[in-house]
Amino acid sequence: MDESSSASVPASDAELLNTIRSGGTGAPALLRGRHAAAARGLAGQLVSGQAAADDVAASAFAQVLDAVRRGGGPTDAFRPYLLTAVRRAARDSRGSDHAEIPADEQQISDPGQPFDPAAAGREAEPLVAAFLSLPE
Repeated sequence: MDESSSASVPASDAELLNTIRSGGTGAPALLRGRHAAAARGLAGQLVSGQAAADDVAASAFAQVLDAVRRGGGPTDAFRPYLLTAVRRAARDSRGSDHAEIPADEQQISDPGQPFDPAAAGREAEPLVAAFLSLPE
């Protein structure tokens, strides 16, 4: 095989990752081109809105490429690693939208008392009700 035909064959993900680790340029764009649709598709299933999905996918790409540049991250299976990063980025973005209630502000009744949904605040949620109905 001559050099002109091998130059037209795209490098594997593993080769592109090695190029990034050694400081080469252009490889991140090739990886992004190969895997952006999958990352955006998964992000679109995990967050609401196209802009949020694009942000999650971009954040995941940046995190993975940063890890690769530091010598970590995937060595050959880029897409599964990226999609895991997308899931984490989506989870993190959802977490910032929902403020957690500190434990000292929760009003949970004594488990020994009968459950009263009318008097309960957050206890009206089915999971809390099921938990409170469990025996000690």
